[in-house]
Amino acid sequence: MPILAFDFEDYDVREQNMRRNVFRYRLFYILSVLLVTAAFTLTACHEEEPVKEKKEKEQENRQEIPIKRVEPEEAEEKAEESSLALDDLNGQIRQIIAPVESTGAFVSVYVENLSSEEKTSVNNCQMQAASLIKLYIAGCVYEQMPLMQEQEAYTGETEELLRLMITVSDNESANMLVRKLGFGDASAGMEAVNAFCRSHEFTDTHMGRLLLAPNDVDDNYTSVNDCGKFLREINGNVLAGSEKILSLMKQQERTGKIPAGVPANVETANKTGELSDVENDAAIIFGENGAYTVCVMTSNLSDPFAARTMITELSAQVYRYMCP
Repeated sequence: MPILAFDFEDYDVREQNMRRNVFRYRLFYILSVLLVTAAFTLTACHEEEPVKEKKEKEQENRQEIPIKRVEPEEAEEKAEESSLALDDLNGQIRQIIAPVESTGAFVSVYVENLSSEEKTSVNNCQMQAASLIKLYIAGCVYEQMPLMQEQEAYTGETEELLRLMITVSDNESANMLVRKLGFGDASAGMEAVNAFCRSHEFTDTHMGRLLLAPNDVDDNYTSVNDCGKFLREINGNVLAGSEKILSLMKQQERTGKIPAGVPANVETANKTGELSDVENDAAIIFGENGAYTVCVMTSNLSDPFAARTMITELSAQVYRYMCP
């Protein structure tokens, strides 16, 4: 049997070669890792600069855009300025009515800018309405129109009575409408008007007698604030028949008080009221800067003509204020 001889020298050579190959593989791996790390580091460093520049530019842009904040103190100052403007008008009104008040008369005034809802009033209280009560009769009639039309002697009678009551302040037309509101009973009709006023919060308004009837037991009352509220609501189409009432007021033939204080080309809608010692007027003025209301009520007059002149002068001053 042959004996195998093992060549130890050849084994050593192969072992050395193997060790060299392992060393080469390890060296190649280490160099590869180093190259990849270096490449990643260089890329990251290269991309970091644009990001930094972008952030710096964003900060610069934020600094360039001014941010306007309204501090609470500034808001309060603006509110005070608005109030001061109304106070200024209030003071002008007081100066104009002072000569009439000096005779022992009482004068009440309400003014409102219908666009901004800014308003001011002087001496508001319940006063004799005279024919201003007809505004509330009209409001009640339009709210009860189906019942009114059932009682018409001819088609369109109710609208005709309303037209006469508002445009020429016809007293008999007003009384006929009130009776129809009560189905022939004047007291029930007046209560219907009062119920209308309560439901719409015209708190100073009350109908206690027919037009031209004695006022020794009761009378008709309203206030400039209630009249201002009524005008605001028909202008805003809040009440039933608002557009029709406003249209009738624009056809008003008695325009010698508030409407006489504004230029002839300015549209107005008003309703007057007079007694022997009372001169009233309530109007919407459609000025070039927007609509506004003026309501004036007087009582205990010794000179009605002076009162009418005062109302016209006051109207002119309010117009200059509202439409400078």
